[in-house]
Formats: sequence, structure tokens, C-alpha cells
Amino acid sequence: MAGINNFGHGMPVVTIPYAMKLLGHPRIDVLKIDCEGCELSVFENLRRAAPQVLDDVGQILVEFHVSTTLGMNSPEL
Repeated sequence: MAGINNFGHGMPVVTIPYAMKLLGHPRIDVLKIDCEGCELSVFENLRRAAPQVLDDVGQILVEFHVSTTLGMNSPEL
């Protein structure tokens, strides 16, 4: 079904545009993203697949998880 995928992780995932359509929401006031290390890929996929959806989001809250395996061990982080 379009808008649903597991991206190889075994858990069903829905896209933001699909969830908005399914729930009948034309706008998202607050979008909270906490995906345990895949935060940057979420934005990259969103930018590629549906960049216009960000026009319908009021605020974005992101909890970033820093990983030394991804080279994110800088003291500035």
C-alpha cells in the first residue's frame, strides 16, 4: 500500500503525507521526531519524497541521538 513501508526494519512505517491524508489533517501544528539515530535520514527522505509537506508543519521538535559509530563524537555536539 502506498505510504506504508518497513524500510527493512520489520516495523511498519507510514509517511507523513500518508498519515495526514489517512487522519484527515491538512496541517500539523507540532511534529515530534524521535527515531533513535535516523533523524537526519528522516529529513533527507522527506526532502526527496515530499518537500511540500513541511509547508504544512508549524513547529518541528527533534530529539537527536549522537553516535560515535557515525563519527558524531565531536566535543561540540
